Amino acid sequence: PPTALSQPVQDWYRCTYEADGRWSPEGLWVSATADALLCHTTHLSTFLVQPIVTVEVVQGCPFDAAPATLFCPPVPAALTISGRNFGAANATVVLEGPQGDRWACLDTSHTPADPDTGLVCPAPRNPTDGGGGWVSLTVMTATGTVHTLHRAVLFTAVPVVEGLRPVATSGEGAACLPVAARALRDCPEQAAAF
Repeated sequence: PPTALSQPVQDWYRCTYEADGRWSPEGLWVSATADALLCHTTHLSTFLVQPIVTVEVVQGCPFDAAPATLFCPPVPAALTISGRNFGAANATVVLEGPQGDRWACLDTSHTPADPDTGLVCPAPRNPTDGGGGWVSLTVMTATGTVHTLHRAVLFTAVPVVEGLRPVATSGEGAACLPVAARALRDCPEQAAAF
């Protein structure tokens, strides 16, 4: 029967050591036996086995197409992030646009049912300042481990009205009267065209 360790152990865990207050995987690798996970190193140091953070699915916009969510308005209600090894508390979520514009989700919370696998980012702002396009989503745990899901959220562009003009109507419809490039007046309540 398959077990958790029948998966490649490198997909789930990594070895890390402390260097200048941060944990690094450089020069280390992990393997597994039937009973244990083992860290191997090319240098002498204190190290530990650390779970790998993985963002698997983002949801919350009008069309969810795993792993991404699509056609988000400029400020969607919330994004729900599912994955592995987010920790019990204090993970952060950052959205990054294609030009490097970043926006940190305020008040990110872990899902109560399973805080290690779910996060909620309430009312995220489009980091592209109203422009449409793909953005990446990065989760950083309280211990500093990070995973980025590229092309995670597709924001729709904010429509910009460049101008309004009355359209000639046939039949009973009446046209509005132009006042300025972006304004019409005296539009009938029914059968108006612009």
